[in-house]
Amino acid sequence: MRVDDKLRVVDAGDVRGLVRKYLREYADCSGSVLYSGLDTLTAADFYFIGLNPGDSSGEDRLIDHTIHPANWSAYTCQCWQRGCNEDDCAHKSGGKVLERYATRHQRRVQQLARSLGQSPEQIFATNCIFVRSPSTRELMKDAESRKKAYELWNCCWPVHAKFLSEVKPKLVVCLGNGTEFTSFGLLHRKSNTPEILESGSTFRDGRYFKAQFNLGFDEPWIYGVPHPSWHQPPANFGDRSSPPFSSCQRS
Repeated sequence: MRVDDKLRVVDAGDVRGLVRKYLREYADCSGSVLYSGLDTLTAADFYFIGLNPGDSSGEDRLIDHTIHPANWSAYTCQCWQRGCNEDDCAHKSGGKVLERYATRHQRRVQQLARSLGQSPEQIFATNCIFVRSPSTRELMKDAESRKKAYELWNCCWPVHAKFLSEVKPKLVVCLGNGTEFTSFGLLHRKSNTPEILESGSTFRDGRYFKAQFNLGFDEPWIYGVPHPSWHQPPANFGDRSSPPFSSCQRS
C-alpha cells in the first residue's frame, strides 16, 4: 500500500490524527496505540508488536489515551496488576513497576529486549489492534465477532504502515506466533510472502518470514515468538549467528 509521506508523526496530536483518519468509528472505544514512548518512533532496528491491549476494564478512550513522550514502555512502566489505579500505584518505584509485581508477560518481553541488547524503553512497541478486549477468545468467539475483528485489523493497518515507514525496522518481533489470529498471523496475511520458516522443530523455537508489504523501503524480517504470557522466549532468540538475527543489524 502507499503511505502518505506528507503525514508526519512527531507528537501526540499526530498519533491522534491517525486515529481520527483511519479509526473514527472506534475512537471512543477503550484502547491504546503506543506501548512505548514517542521517542521510539524513529529509525531503529527493532519493532515489537502484540495482538491487542487486554483487560477491557480500562476507561481510556482510543482518541485521547495517554501518550508518553520519552523513556517509557508498557512492559516496564505500566502496572498490569488487576484493579490497580495508575495514579496511585503502590507497585512502582521511580516510575517503573517493581520486578516482583511485573506480570510474566512483561518480564518475558523485558528478556526479549535484553537479548537484542536493548531495554524495552528503547524499542518501538504497539499492538496490531488498538482496541481493548478481555481476551483473544472474546475477539474470535463466533463468526460475526471474527468478521468484526478482521475489519478492525484492516482499519488499524494503515496506521501500522505509517509507523513501519517511520521506524524502518530490520526486525519486527511478534508476541505470539500462531499462524491465524495473532500478530504474526495477521502480518503474514498482509505480506506477499507465502513461506514461513521455522527456527526449530516446534512453534516454541520461533518462526519467521521476510516481509513484502510494499511500503517503499527495505522490508523487515518478521519473527514470531510463542506468546510471552504462556511460554519462555526461544533459546536462540537474538543469536546473531542465526537467521534472521544475522540480517537485522544496520550497516
